[in-house]
Amino acid sequence: MKSHRIKLDWKELEKDVKQNPESKLADRAKKIGVNPKAIFYALKRMKITRKKQLRCRERNREERIKCYHKLRNFIKKFGSKSLIFIDTVFF
Repeated sequence: MKSHRIKLDWKELEKDVKQNPESKLADRAKKIGVNPKAIFYALKRMKITRKKQLRCRERNREERIKCYHKLRNFIKKFGSKSLIFIDTVFF
């Protein structure tokens, strides 16, 4: 059984990610006309990731509450669309 490759329009994908950052893989794939797995691997290759939740990871209750207050104030001041997440695994 031989599979065929459908060419993915990378520029269209990049444009869609900028215009609709919260879009699901299935919705994005349907719009572009490819399999959701193709979108997943393309985003991975483009080093685009999405954090699913806004939350503080501090174990200490007081520190976690401070973190939530800071986050809430930031969102009030700048809006939720201004949030940028940096993956610090490789630092």
